Amino acid sequence: MRVGSNLLTTSVWPVRDRPEAGDRLIEPLVEPLTERERQVLELLARRLTDREIADTLVISPFTVRRHLDNISQKLGARGRRALVEHARRLELIPLRPS
Repeated sequence: MRVGSNLLTTSVWPVRDRPEAGDRLIEPLVEPLTERERQVLELLARRLTDREIADTLVISPFTVRRHLDNISQKLGARGRRALVEHARRLELIPLRPS
């Protein structure tokens, strides 16, 4: 296939202004979450504070902040609620905490 070929420049996917009901828009992560990051995210979804997450996982609150910063970078979202909502859309955590 040639670089200048129409096959490379033609879109084969339909273009819509907004998603329709039933669409699943899952964006793959550039770098997957570690197991510990998933644990922090699940506890964050339960609305625990940094101190409560730290106590639950037996780590320091500083380490919790570091994990949250890493998760923010990987998901491309800022803020506790935005992280949880984005993670739920990507099906990284359950829709409702157990």
